[in-house]
Amino acid sequence: MKISLEQMPDWPGRMTAPIAAAYMGVSHTTFLERFRAVGVKEGGSVLWARVQLDQFIADQFGTDEAPAALLSDYDRWKAEEAKKAETDALLDRAKKRLAEGAHLKPKSRKGR
Repeated sequence: MKISLEQMPDWPGRMTAPIAAAYMGVSHTTFLERFRAVGVKEGGSVLWARVQLDQFIADQFGTDEAPAALLSDYDRWKAEEAKKAETDALLDRAKKRLAEGAHLKPKSRKGR
């Protein structure tokens, strides 16, 4: 069963060279010249992972992570949940310090 890109809700996680080339915005030939070595052979096909291509884009533009526009809804949700968990952990540490009375301890000043 062959599905066109227009029928897909999002870019697939694994892509053949023609689809990956379209995803990267380059010709099929240019894609193979640049990325042939990172493809993974599976049966009679060679596939490229979307997350790997996103990382190439992020590296090319000097960003720490792939732009949110390139992430799937699930990937965006995972990133938001990770940020929430980090914020919750910081709040928990702050609450613990307050409960221990850390805010009441005077800071030592040298020379006084």
